[in-house]
Amino acid sequence: MSLNLPATATGLKQAEQEAKVIAGKLIQNTFDWRDYRVLPGGGRLDQADLSAKLEAFEQHFFSQPQRSQHPASAKTTWETAYAPYFRKLVAISTASPTLKLPEAVYATVRSTREHSRSRQSCCTALSSLAEFLNLE
Repeated sequence: MSLNLPATATGLKQAEQEAKVIAGKLIQNTFDWRDYRVLPGGGRLDQADLSAKLEAFEQHFFSQPQRSQHPASAKTTWETAYAPYFRKLVAISTASPTLKLPEAVYATVRSTREHSRSRQSCCTALSSLAEFLNLE
């Protein structure tokens, strides 16, 4: 597992700390490889900003076999059922930078009307994102 740390004394200390964190997660049976996904440009997904996470999710969305067989349908689904709620998530995160991502997701859901089709679509899109990012 690459941590993209420099080969220095400081880098070694950081690697040892990360090894302890991983060991603790293994002992608690909470380790998940999704936390250590690497972005195409380098860096870990769990340490990326929201726009990079959304970009990685978009790439994942379109790489699914059922979507690559029907690219026009996948593009329509993305633009109508996913992108609007991700833009709303970005707007809420930008307006309230102190919110953690799970809190911003919840606020985005709450910004839609209760018992509506838009809330259902919002929950579908955001739950897919949350699963991809391994969020609770």
